[in-house]
Amino acid sequence: AAAGAAAAAGAAPLPAAAAALPAAQQEQIEAFVATLVEWGTHTNLTKERDRDSILERHIADSLALLPALDAAVRSACGDTPAVRPRLVDVGSGPGLPGLVLAIARPEWDFTLLDARRKRVDFMTEAAAAASVSNVSAEWGRAEERAAAGAPCREAFDVATCRALADTAVLAELVLPFVRVGGALVAAKGPAPHAEVATASAALNRMGSDAGAVGIAEVASEGPLGPRTVVTAPKVKKTPSKYPRPPSTIKKKPIR
Repeated sequence: AAAGAAAAAGAAPLPAAAAALPAAQQEQIEAFVATLVEWGTHTNLTKERDRDSILERHIADSLALLPALDAAVRSACGDTPAVRPRLVDVGSGPGLPGLVLAIARPEWDFTLLDARRKRVDFMTEAAAAASVSNVSAEWGRAEERAAAGAPCREAFDVATCRALADTAVLAELVLPFVRVGGALVAAKGPAPHAEVATASAALNRMGSDAGAVGIAEVASEGPLGPRTVVTAPKVKKTPSKYPRPPSTIKKKPIR
């Protein structure tokens, strides 16, 4: 297995969540990380530049979302979906968490969206290097791709994001991608309860139900404590005037 080969070569073993994957998917994780390390020699994609740091900080953190994502997909699509679940990772950066999650769940289809072309170029190359066929890396701004009438508007069962913005901002930028009956699954740091409470009006306005938003700790530890995941169900359509440009969202937050 890939984890055993890495350990034998003197490198750290894969994180537990990655080591629990089938051997072929472990190899895909290693191929993705190797591509990220290679690109890190000439392009600033992550602060961490070596294999072990990337595994510890990014791979483990991304895979920690799986229990919440599994639950969200089951809720949106049922236990045995008639069609492949569609997910979008907004602000995917170098494919974190979207490309890692796509490796772990090859039965789901992922759109990886980012506003910087170099990141999209990286994700395209990394997906090819790791033989990941269930992803599409796309360039674009969230407020344009999820605008009223755009093809991505309310087109996905589940949307993910990590380190994107505070909850009120990400609610407006990301929930418009999600169809009614789906959910937003957002990676957050320790104890985001006050931030999520402050975002109640924005969550409700974008079509969620703030009273039904879930917050759970995940199996990933940050310097300030266990990281968390916020799950916001989509219960009604987003009004057509949203999302607004990010600068407007920050100047005139919904309260």
